[in-house]
Amino acid sequence: MTEDRSDLFGLGEVISADLCRRNAFRLSGLPVDATARQMRRRGDEVQAAERLGLPVQTTAGVLPLDPPPDAEAVRAAILRLRDPVQRLVEELFWFWPSPSDGQDTDEARRTWLALAHDGSGDADVRVAAKHNLAVLELALALEPPLDLDRWLVTYEWWKKALNEGGFERWIERRIKALDDPRLSPAMAARLAKEVPVALVRLHAELVMLELQRNEDFYGESDPHLDHMALACPDPVALRMVLEEVTRPMAARVRARCEQARMPADDPAVLHERADELLTCMDAEFDYLGAMLGYDSTLVMGLRDELAGLMRTCAVKIANYLLANEVPDRGDQGKRVLRYLELAWMSDPADQIRTRIEDDTAVVADNVIRWLADEALVKVAAEPARALVIADRLIAAAQPVLRRHRQFQRDAAAVSGVEQDFIEDLASILLAHGDSPLKLAQAKLAAERIYQSANLRTTFGEDADQYLRFTLQYLEDEPPQTEPFRRETLQPAPFRMSSRADDTDCWWCGRADAPVTVTVAISPPPQTHVSNAPTEYLPSCVDCARNKIDTAPHNAFGCLFVVFGLIGAVTLIFFLLGLLSIWEPPGGTALNGYISAAMAVINYSIDRRFKRSQYTAAVLRTREHPDVLAHLNRGLTVMALKSNRSELLRP
Repeated sequence: MTEDRSDLFGLGEVISADLCRRNAFRLSGLPVDATARQMRRRGDEVQAAERLGLPVQTTAGVLPLDPPPDAEAVRAAILRLRDPVQRLVEELFWFWPSPSDGQDTDEARRTWLALAHDGSGDADVRVAAKHNLAVLELALALEPPLDLDRWLVTYEWWKKALNEGGFERWIERRIKALDDPRLSPAMAARLAKEVPVALVRLHAELVMLELQRNEDFYGESDPHLDHMALACPDPVALRMVLEEVTRPMAARVRARCEQARMPADDPAVLHERADELLTCMDAEFDYLGAMLGYDSTLVMGLRDELAGLMRTCAVKIANYLLANEVPDRGDQGKRVLRYLELAWMSDPADQIRTRIEDDTAVVADNVIRWLADEALVKVAAEPARALVIADRLIAAAQPVLRRHRQFQRDAAAVSGVEQDFIEDLASILLAHGDSPLKLAQAKLAAERIYQSANLRTTFGEDADQYLRFTLQYLEDEPPQTEPFRRETLQPAPFRMSSRADDTDCWWCGRADAPVTVTVAISPPPQTHVSNAPTEYLPSCVDCARNKIDTAPHNAFGCLFVVFGLIGAVTLIFFLLGLLSIWEPPGGTALNGYISAAMAVINYSIDRRFKRSQYTAAVLRTREHPDVLAHLNRGLTVMALKSNRSELLRP
């Protein structure tokens, strides 16, 4: 018995946008029931015309090709028809014999419509008429431009043709006529079942091409996809077809991601990779989202991958800007913010989204400082342009201030950054001059800048307070020949932030932990120590005091402490006995050594207990998901340190 295989017909090779244009019967001019003799005669005609240097003769009929095919195309078409399996597929997508033979396209359409609606006529003729109308509409639908209405008509006629019982009988008769051992009559039902899926694949390929060719088509693709779902009611089959059509596009996205993962420290290379990822988000990723849906597993995975890699490039560039004095750091920092903003707007998973928000707050903090520093340098060189420099500073910093206020969760940090910015702005205005007249002009300029720059949209209800602060600063600050400049910026190291939705102590589970514990991770192999990753975990005060801040000394440090304690206690007892202030019973030296020994024992016990507490804290730290991700890469936890002492400062 012949094996019934769905891939025997080669539909994957035949089904393409030029399905009807390259149909072997259309190219050769032969009818679908042509005999072997007719095929040989047509081949001889082509050979004779080619030998005489004459064009190949074509017959008028339905959908004539313009320009007509050449001899080589006709010979290739006849050769394809010699394969019975290939010929059966070619017959399926061309016109079956009917009373319309010899008519042009319009006449044939009218004839087929009449036969299709003739319920009293021959069933085989009616099936052929409906099939021919379906093929005609498909051929027209495949021609540009993409027309949804044409595809609706195509689906409708194919549905009518397939629902006719004579459709499969016609294919069975053709299989028997072809008499090939690879074909069996049972395959007729399989072939008919594959037709709707093949049509949807054709339609999907055209929609994909139109998305890439026409940006305005992006909002018009949904109706096409809806009608594909109606034409192919099996959702699994529809999903497989769409994934097959979009597989080359998904492969290009993955190739860009693999390229972005390659090690790089040069900011120019990182900027180039980030720009390529942006292009990918604006093009290939949107095409995949339009075809498969943004909630599909494939699209969601690629979206998170693109957003994560975009964030990684932004973090590396920010780290470079922090570690190196480069020109226009403020502008480059704003470019980094743009990368983070677009990654955030892609709506990735909650964990990636939270990290991007934390990173944006840190970058915005530093960018505001860089912009202010650059403005102070400019005003030092050109004091007369102080008002212009202040105007430009506000225009550049205003969107960054908004981002900082949006993503910085610490209200005190927001207020501190904005306060520093206002001080710098006041310093720039003060550089306008030291005379009372120029000072008054600076005050008026401050009010004008606040109003023209619309700072109320940035600072909200605090705008008036900041304006009063600036005016007071200009009033109280003594005139200086050099512009005021705050201390050199020492920004905190930029970090790959950990998840910010955990506020409970990681070690004991106490709610609203106020302490932050810094987890230092070893740097990756062949990587500078400055690029070592760092995680930040919440902790309560008790765990920070009793577990985290009890890191054990090394062996040399413990030995030094022991001898120091013995010497100090012995010296104190010796001086007390020498001065006859207090004579301990049993002798000064003996009691001194006993006291020192007790102190050393107590110290050793305490250190041993604290060592065990610290070891337990490290083991618990290794269980955190963010830390565990680094450990899975072969890295280790180097040290723990809390900010408890900073919180205790007045």
